[in-house]
Amino acid sequence: AGDENGVVRAFDLDRGGKPTLVYDSGLGAVVDLACSPDGRAVATVHRSGAVQVKVGQDRPTRLTETSGKPLVVAWTPDGGHVLTGTDDGRLARWDLTARRQDFTIKGPAGVNLRAPSSRRHSRHSGACSTTCFAMRSRPRPRAAWSCFN
Repeated sequence: AGDENGVVRAFDLDRGGKPTLVYDSGLGAVVDLACSPDGRAVATVHRSGAVQVKVGQDRPTRLTETSGKPLVVAWTPDGGHVLTGTDDGRLARWDLTARRQDFTIKGPAGVNLRAPSSRRHSRHSGACSTTCFAMRSRPRPRAAWSCFN
């Protein structure tokens, strides 16, 4: 969970909902976050456009977007990469070892990138081998999926 002040909390539901990670990002309101597949790390997007990755008790790593304002974040199933979607329709994959973007694609102008919800897009979420984003174009909504291993 992330709040308006930038405080991020992760909970272990198997252990009675005890917090496993609590930290102040120092970056302001959290607009999106995603836990790593192994549950040991969290990636956050902030209203300011900042993207941050926090692993356990290590210092957070800030990822610097090269274009557009990040809106959504997701992890690849192997936990080695983070994906960000920006307001200009760009989808970037971040190599966390190298701390840099290693792949980007650009959608058409006016594209809104969203990570799929498990309720509406169950075939693209849950225990799958890819991470998918829906690309919805405006003004006529059309959905297309971009998936990454």
